[in-house]
Amino acid sequence: MTRSTPKPFGRRLVAGDFVMHWRANGLAYGIGGEVLGWLQAGDTVVVNGSREYLPQALILFPALELVHVCATPAVLRARLAARGRENAAQIEKRLARAASFSPPPGVPTLEIRNDGALEDAGRILHEYLRGR
Repeated sequence: MTRSTPKPFGRRLVAGDFVMHWRANGLAYGIGGEVLGWLQAGDTVVVNGSREYLPQALILFPALELVHVCATPAVLRARLAARGRENAAQIEKRLARAASFSPPPGVPTLEIRNDGALEDAGRILHEYLRGR
């Protein structure tokens, strides 16, 4: 995933470098087209995406498997507040969006509860990917 300053992002967007791109929480994100070659070669590609962009991603990649990383509202609130990028109202909007999400029917989904140590969530993801 590319998260860059507005000018480089805009240049890459105009050049068609992204297979997917979106804006969320005041930032712009893009997934480079190189993932297409990796997938064609049979590689597993892990992308940190957006819940709101998921319907479009499923159109582009119908075999997509969803890894939904989530945390309790209290943990998520504390983490977002510690970042200092959003005010309290913005954080509450993000919490509401997170709470309203449910994976689309029929999409293979692994839910990882990330309330504890990062290493614990990482281990779950690693074991899942090794089992593919």
